[in-house]
Amino acid sequence: MISLSIASSSYFLPSTIKEHIKNNNHKYKTFILHFQDESRFGLFTRVGRKLTAKGVQPICPYQHKFENTYLFGAFSPVTGERLLLELPYCNTDMFEYFLGELSKQKP
Repeated sequence: MISLSIASSSYFLPSTIKEHIKNNNHKYKTFILHFQDESRFGLFTRVGRKLTAKGVQPICPYQHKFENTYLFGAFSPVTGERLLLELPYCNTDMFEYFLGELSKQKP
């Protein structure tokens, strides 16, 4: 039998998760609940406006770059365990890498 360490876990878990636990309790000893999110942080320069006389091209330095990084994170409200990775891209390969690192914490 699988037990979750959440008080009144049957109240908090959606019915699809309850069904999965009920149908697959012979496969797993425990379940660990994690919430996951990914975010992009970076530099996004905007071209501004300058006031000049009519017909005069404004001269002002600016940088035209788009640099960013992605943070992938997971948190377990039950155990307090967490994982945060800074990765260069947000795609399937990076997400699979993140899941691999997360599964290494609790195989």
